[in-house]
Amino acid sequence: MRCTKWVYLEPWQKAGRHRLYLFDGGGHQLGWKNLSDGRIALTYERDQRLSRAVLAAATLYGLDLPKDKVPKVPVQVPGGSFVSALTRTYTTIHIGRHWQKGAFDRMYCTAADPIDGVHDLGWVDLLTGRLHPTHEVLPDDWAPAEQRLRWILERRPTTG
Repeated sequence: MRCTKWVYLEPWQKAGRHRLYLFDGGGHQLGWKNLSDGRIALTYERDQRLSRAVLAAATLYGLDLPKDKVPKVPVQVPGGSFVSALTRTYTTIHIGRHWQKGAFDRMYCTAADPIDGVHDLGWVDLLTGRLHPTHEVLPDDWAPAEQRLRWILERRPTTG
């Protein structure tokens, strides 16, 4: 019984301002981070702890999210807080980070779980759809990196 949240970081820059916007899989904007001063603004009431943790860890060059900073978001079942505390099963966060430069258009992907840790899954070439999974060893009960990349790509919102 594992629940998953899908979030996506999109870079934006204009007039010398650099931001990273955070969206969920439904295309709702969850918040943004000003990369110049580190200021974070949350724009959606739900999942604020999760949004703040991801935005705090987001940088222009990647994601600096240590295991101890991954929020313990309870699973979404009746009595989820109790179930999560009892079974040590929490929501796994899948993070897609869009990156473009010149002719390259990629999405780098990470999976973060407060118990199993933070794992680089690899990247997707958004121009061709080709998957480039990591060779990192994932927890035994997790799907392979290639499958997780496919899931993140399939759930990527069309807005944002």
